[in-house]
Amino acid sequence: MPVAKKAAKAAAGAEGTPRDAKVRDAMKVLGDYADPILKALLVIGVFLGGYEYLHRQQSARVEQSLALVDEWKTDGHRDAYQRINDLVWPLYAESAPLIEAAATDQAQVAMIFGNLGDGVTGRDDDFASPADRDVDQIFYFFDRAALCANERICDYDVINTFLGEEARTFWLYFSRYAERRQVLGYASYGTWTERLAGGEISRSFWGQI
Repeated sequence: MPVAKKAAKAAAGAEGTPRDAKVRDAMKVLGDYADPILKALLVIGVFLGGYEYLHRQQSARVEQSLALVDEWKTDGHRDAYQRINDLVWPLYAESAPLIEAAATDQAQVAMIFGNLGDGVTGRDDDFASPADRDVDQIFYFFDRAALCANERICDYDVINTFLGEEARTFWLYFSRYAERRQVLGYASYGTWTERLAGGEISRSFWGQI
């Protein structure tokens, strides 16, 4: 066999038949198309998995929030709130003309409400009266609710919907009580209730979309 024919045959054996080359070319084209599709599917899968995880986390937060709302209703906290409200109401009725006259002065209104709260708790540092104990119980509950929402264990929107108005009203009357407690060594007393009343709570991803 001539040398040239031997070389051609050897080259054909190394690279395969023309049909093999066509198959390789077709596979390469298919790979070029499939690669970005597979990458896109991978990204979509990761996104959907992340979304499902966030959804489960949000569902858990809502469930925890509703459990806390149930606790407010069933574990005596709302009863304590009502007892405090019953003590505040006569004082509020007496001060209604002053509150109405100062309606445009927020600082003045806050001072009046603070005075009413002080009237209920005795303006002293004893903190042992039944009213003081009720106020302490409510502060403790609102602090827990606010911290739960801030740490994204609970959902802020649910907490705010069911408890926000009560927290804001309570803080309006008893912020000075919290200040007295802080001066006497309870440095963080009521700070989370204040944040809940002011809406200063970190919100979850779901609360931002």
